[in-house]
Formats: sequence, C-alpha cells, structure tokens
Amino acid sequence: MKIKLLIVMMFFFGFASFVKQTFAVTLSIDSFPPTITDQPFTIELSLTGAQAGINYLRVDLYKEGTNNYFGETFVDPDWYSGSVGEKYLPVKIPDTNTVVKVTIQARIGNPSKNDFPGQGLYRLKVRRYTESGSQGDLIGDFPEIQIDYSFPTPTPMPTSTPRPTPTPTHIPTPTRSPTSTPIPTQILKTPTPTLFKDVSIAGVEGELPSAYPTAVLGTSSKVVSPTSIIDRKDIMEKNSSTAESISLLTLVLCGVGGGLLCGCGILLYLKRRRGEI
Repeated sequence: MKIKLLIVMMFFFGFASFVKQTFAVTLSIDSFPPTITDQPFTIELSLTGAQAGINYLRVDLYKEGTNNYFGETFVDPDWYSGSVGEKYLPVKIPDTNTVVKVTIQARIGNPSKNDFPGQGLYRLKVRRYTESGSQGDLIGDFPEIQIDYSFPTPTPMPTSTPRPTPTPTHIPTPTRSPTSTPIPTQILKTPTPTLFKDVSIAGVEGELPSAYPTAVLGTSSKVVSPTSIIDRKDIMEKNSSTAESISLLTLVLCGVGGGLLCGCGILLYLKRRRGEI
C-alpha cells in the first residue's frame, strides 16, 4: 500500500514539473496606447517562465472573432511581418525564474481590406518563437485597442477631354481666266508694180500693146515705158558717181591751195626777218 502511494506521488510531482516547464511561460502587456493610427506605437511587456536562451517576439493585431492577423514589428533597422520566427525581435532569456522586461515597437503596416475592414476595436496580441524558430505557447491577456485609421479614398484621375480634330479648311482652286487670243492685224500690202523686162513690144514706136495698162493705180493717164524706167536708174547711178568724183577733186584742190598759202606765208616771214622786204 505504501509502495503504491509512493508511486502515485512520484508520478504527480513529475507531471506537475513537466507542466510547469511546458505551460508556465507567461506574458503580461504592461503598457500600450489606447488608440493607434497608421503611425508606429510602443508597448512594454514582461516575460517569465521561458527556458534560458533566445526567444523572438512578434506583435499582431486582429479583429475579435477572426483569425485575420496584421501588423509589423520593428527589428532594427527594418519592419517585418513574415512567417519566419527567427526574423522577429530577439530577446535573451537568462533562466526560467527571471522576469524579462521588453519594449517593442509596432505599426499596423499595410493590411488588406479583408484583414482590416475599417476603424474600430481590435485585439493586441504578442506571439513568442523559440530559439529553433518554432512558435511557443504563451499565457497572457490580450487587451483591446482602438484603431482610428481609414484607407485613403483614391482620387480619380482626371479624364482628359479629347481635343476635336481640326477640320482642314478647303482652299478654293483659283479659276484661270481664259487667255484672249490676239486678233492678227491685217497688214495691207501695197501692190508692187511689175516691170515687164522680157515682154517684147510689138507695134509702132511709142505705142503699147493692148495688154499693157494705160494707167498706174488710176492716178495718171501717162504711159510709163519700162525702157524709160531703166534709163532713169542708169542716169541716177551716173549722177551719183559724178558727185563723188567732184567731191574728191574739191578736197584735193583745197589741200593744194592751203599748202601753197602756207608756203607763201612762211617765205614772206623769212624774207622779212632777213630784211629783204
């Protein structure tokens, strides 16, 4: 009987020790802002009961009754919200009995509309990851926090008004005026009298055959003989030659006379100087 009681007591204390090591990690959020916006905020918490080593802490926000978590944790120098535990804020745990004080910065980040339907009350939660990167159990109270933030309403881009296409102005083609055809000026030709050189004249001298005209252009009744016209032309040529000969002879005589006068003058001048005159 005593042996059975001893076995039961040993089992009880061993189980209690196992439960303490496994489920005794507690967390208390000591300080947090009652209201947050899209700007970063700071919380302070106390952690106890974790085994010695490195733990990683993550800040989450979620709507009551949902599992839609959002938020970003500051891990100097960046913000992180992924699923890798070792990338969150590292915290050194010296032993299970030490109460570790931690200050964490967080922000809501860029949640989707499914995770963040709008401003209102949300739960503030802290998760813990072990040194191996797996998520560890945590006992604690998760307070409510007011989020006063709404997604900005996208400003519609101004619709550009299409400019009307300018209609090309029709330029009328100038009509060419018909070029007037010059009327040829009729030139009246004066009839040239025909000289009958080769016509043999028969009959009595001084008479013309019946084929000869008795008047020229109706201005004279005197009959002009072709022979007299030819003789007149010869006379004019002779007179012209005679006049040219007379002009040339006159020039020669004038030149000779002038020379004689000059010679006489020079001779008189020389005699006067010698005293002969």
